[in-house]
Amino acid sequence: MKDEDKMKEHLIQELGELRQRAAELEASEMKLKQMWEELEAENSKVDFIVNSITSGIDIVSYDYRIQYQNKFLRERFGDIRGKLCYEEYMNRDKPCSDCPMRRAIENNSVELTELIGADGRNYEVHTTPIQNPDGTISAVEVVMDITERKQVEEALRTSERRFRQLAESIWEVFWMTDLERTRMIYASPAYEVIWGRTCKSLYEKPRSFLDAIHSEDRERVIATFEKQAQGDPTEVEYRIMRPDGSVRWIRSRGFPVRNDLGEIYRVAGVAEDITNRKSVEDALQKSEKRLRDLADLLPEAVYEIDLDGNFTYANQRAFQLSGYSQEDLNRGLNALQMFIPGDRGRVKKNISRILAGEDLGFMEYTAQRKDGSTFPVVIHSAPIIQDSKIEGLRGIIIDISGLKETERKVRTLSSAVEQSIDGIAIGDLKPKLVYVNEAFARMHGYSPEEMIGMKVVNLYDKEQMDQYKKGIKQVKTQGSWIGEIDHIRKDGTHFPTYMTVTLLKDEKGKPAGKVGVCRDITKLKEAEKVLRKREKELEIKTNSLEEVNTALRVLLKRRDKDKTELEEKVLVNMKELVVPFLEKLKKTPLDPQQVAYLNVLETNLNAIISPFLRMLHAKYVRLTPTEIQVANLIKEGKNTKEIGEVMMVSPRTIETHRKKIRKKFGMEKKGGNLRSHLLSLQ
Repeated sequence: MKDEDKMKEHLIQELGELRQRAAELEASEMKLKQMWEELEAENSKVDFIVNSITSGIDIVSYDYRIQYQNKFLRERFGDIRGKLCYEEYMNRDKPCSDCPMRRAIENNSVELTELIGADGRNYEVHTTPIQNPDGTISAVEVVMDITERKQVEEALRTSERRFRQLAESIWEVFWMTDLERTRMIYASPAYEVIWGRTCKSLYEKPRSFLDAIHSEDRERVIATFEKQAQGDPTEVEYRIMRPDGSVRWIRSRGFPVRNDLGEIYRVAGVAEDITNRKSVEDALQKSEKRLRDLADLLPEAVYEIDLDGNFTYANQRAFQLSGYSQEDLNRGLNALQMFIPGDRGRVKKNISRILAGEDLGFMEYTAQRKDGSTFPVVIHSAPIIQDSKIEGLRGIIIDISGLKETERKVRTLSSAVEQSIDGIAIGDLKPKLVYVNEAFARMHGYSPEEMIGMKVVNLYDKEQMDQYKKGIKQVKTQGSWIGEIDHIRKDGTHFPTYMTVTLLKDEKGKPAGKVGVCRDITKLKEAEKVLRKREKELEIKTNSLEEVNTALRVLLKRRDKDKTELEEKVLVNMKELVVPFLEKLKKTPLDPQQVAYLNVLETNLNAIISPFLRMLHAKYVRLTPTEIQVANLIKEGKNTKEIGEVMMVSPRTIETHRKKIRKKFGMEKKGGNLRSHLLSLQ
């Protein structure tokens, strides 16, 4: 019994222990269930995270079996769990020769590999070994698609390669420095060619390039550093001194380089050698100056206008013609202001036509000066084309005032030539007629048109050819010939002409032709025949008259001599026989009536002998009347005493008159007989 009780008690005890264990197991199960639920929740979180990332995650066993894939890999390659990784991922029929999974497991290391998947994209694979619950080792692979990065990297490498090819091929220096210019990031090889210094020296001392800059330009270059630091693009031209002593001109352009935040952290630029360009510019400036100086020497006005018609250039002749100045041009002078209002519409229209490509040649307008006066001009214009683009017009203006006056004179001269009664013709050197006026053609029986091109020799026959040839020879040697020569009309008849032929010369003084002036002298010749006939008749009559005239001349000569002798005798007799006694009578006592009669007598006698006195005065024009009386008494052979008695004066007075007479006849110092000289004057 006791054994049963003990058994029973033992069973009850065990049962209690079982119940306690059951309770403990139930509690443990509940805890385990809770832990499982927590694990499942955690796994769900991990799975959500693993499937949400943009990279692939898988687990591959040592035998290449894919044990796990996240969503990324399933979407790329499908659900390939349990399949071989090299077949599905790499599209290979056997494992890769250098499998990163095997290396990671065997070396217990993390492997980083880049490969191209079966889909043709680039992947970066991080492989890490893990231990499975059964103690086996697998590998976890984190797979990232780096296709875009690879493309960017390749593009960057290509860009860098192209940049270096470009930078190392161009003649310009490409450079890049930090903002403080304490580090030279890059300088292309052209630096060594242009500066004559090594790039190495520039990398070692980034500011050493300043040492080569001409001292006069260095300050300007340094001033650009501050502008670049402030974000302003810069451009500066300066000179450098190369080690060989030569000078080069540099044009450097700099610009700021910004980071992703927009901050300036570098400065880059391009420096080029512009020495040749500077030389060309200098030569161009000198050439432009020469051209402008030459333009200012031209007798024509030269101008340029823009598309709005405003003057951009004019030479000195243009200012002289128009009365405007350079200041007027600088203030804005429009081309239309240079023309009278009536021409401005036509000028504007023609400018448009020329800009459209028409060649109008020379156009005539009436120009207007600044002071309002006008003058005629001709203008030729053409488009100004720069880089295949029309930018305005340039042309020349010619003052044709002189030409207009010349034209007027030419028209007057031409009218005179055409209206001349004399025939005028011009021949070339062949000689053929190149011009005849209406009178020349009419006198030859042709029209002017018929005579153009006619040979000059056709105007003469054989009888005149010798004379014609002599005349032509004289024209060639002496320049002209004048003479009479017969011409032939269209109907074959002859007519006499009076010709003047002159040699024509060109501007170089070389013979260019001949001009002839021809007058039909048929009527003159007929008049000469009549005149010669009358001359013969007159000659006969003249001969008869000459004989009569000879006899008359003898009679007239004798008459003149008798008249002269008579006049002299009357005068002498009056002087000798009447005048002296009248003088004596004046000195006698007379009553008034007698004095009156004496005066009347003297007056009448003077009136009678005055013509004779004029005759004597003609011979003795320099003698006084008293001296003439003395001279006549000397001619009669009377001596001084006798003359004094006749004239009732003293011999001394007569002697004084004789000296004066000798002096007036130039005999004062020559000597000679006075009576003989006076007789020679008859």
